[in-house]
Amino acid sequence: MVLENWCFEQLEQGRDFDELIQKVTLGHESVAILGVVSVLALNRQVVSNSIFPVVTNFKILELDKYRFQQDLQEPSTTLISLQGKSKYQKDINAVRHNYSREGHKLILESLLINYFINQFFSKITKDKLSNLKTNLIFNFEHEKADQSNIIFLEERAGYYAEYGNTENYSYQKIDENQFAYYFGHPQNKKQVESQEYKRLNEFAICSRITRITDKKSP
Repeated sequence: MVLENWCFEQLEQGRDFDELIQKVTLGHESVAILGVVSVLALNRQVVSNSIFPVVTNFKILELDKYRFQQDLQEPSTTLISLQGKSKYQKDINAVRHNYSREGHKLILESLLINYFINQFFSKITKDKLSNLKTNLIFNFEHEKADQSNIIFLEERAGYYAEYGNTENYSYQKIDENQFAYYFGHPQNKKQVESQEYKRLNEFAICSRITRITDKKSP
């Protein structure tokens, strides 16, 4: 949290984003620092050369999914040990301020949309995502022989590749020089359709029960 706050202060003072990212990442590959970089990029919705290797990195995308899931539980999780203790009020306020930033409410993969619709990054983003299946991430050597793990990773690679598929995008013209782009992931569409079917099916069952009850009523 200290590094993140310092980075935001530097940006507010006018420091160049790419130069700042280079400084905090040079010689460091820890998950914590990558998490900070992700939040910074998401908060600013940055499309730049410094973030491109981050946002198109298979392993970082997967790690950020975990970061995002953890952030959804914040600041409640961090504040549990501080609540009810007035001497920690300053820390409580700092934690709340930290997790109120927009970057903590977003997931890194959402930035792939910005890169794909950008004329300078569109092709290399598509190429990078299309090649994820040929560069699967393995944490241990034995995982390379685990067929179930390979299938899982290939499915995840295919999931990210959909961000580089023009068929998943639509757009609406706002004015002469502006367009609004919309992305619909096939997996999300399937989930919505499935949930909608379940909701309609439950409604139909409830309706039948209501009619049966009505018929039995005097």
